[in-house]
Amino acid sequence: MALVKCRECSSEISDSAATCPRCGVSAPAGMASLTFVRSGFLNSGIRVEVFVDQKPFGTVRGRTRVVVPVTPGRHHIELRTPQGKSTVGSVQVLRGETVLTVTMSTMGAPRLQ
Repeated sequence: MALVKCRECSSEISDSAATCPRCGVSAPAGMASLTFVRSGFLNSGIRVEVFVDQKPFGTVRGRTRVVVPVTPGRHHIELRTPQGKSTVGSVQVLRGETVLTVTMSTMGAPRLQ
């Protein structure tokens, strides 16, 4: 958790605050998006389920993409395959779009680049 300035009133607030405690504006840190894309052909037919902050947001397969609207700040990421292999991590998201490339290891586990 980091302190940022509210986009409306410039008060210092948590980067994960849903509303500003001073002015009440929604998403006071601004909006951002996480975009998950698949690249390459190695295991491109394997579905990879995308979870952000423990919530499912879709599946990437082949050259598809999943766009997840988030607030700026740190978010928990999990990628799962139907074979039960998964990758867990976190990513710091800034305002605007953050693109994460999903690849597959030679052992069939999803990876983020």
